[in-house]
Amino acid sequence: MSAGTAGVLELTEQNLAPAIDGALAKVPEPFRSTLIIVDVEDQSYESAAEALGVPIGTVRSRLFRGRRLMQEQLLTYAVDAGFVQ
Repeated sequence: MSAGTAGVLELTEQNLAPAIDGALAKVPEPFRSTLIIVDVEDQSYESAAEALGVPIGTVRSRLFRGRRLMQEQLLTYAVDAGFVQ
């Protein structure tokens, strides 16, 4: 990775991190905790199921719905920021 690419990635992360944190905060429980365990902490579905005390199918369902909610929140941010129309 070139120095220019690293600088762009760092700038992008700095700009998007607050949007991602804000979107995640708006996702209701139990979807948020499932997203955090699997997508933020990079744990397996099995680990999430054990930590949450639910079947793996429930983890999958919560991830699907939680990711959809995150997508909706971030799309609003992207439109407001002029990334998409």
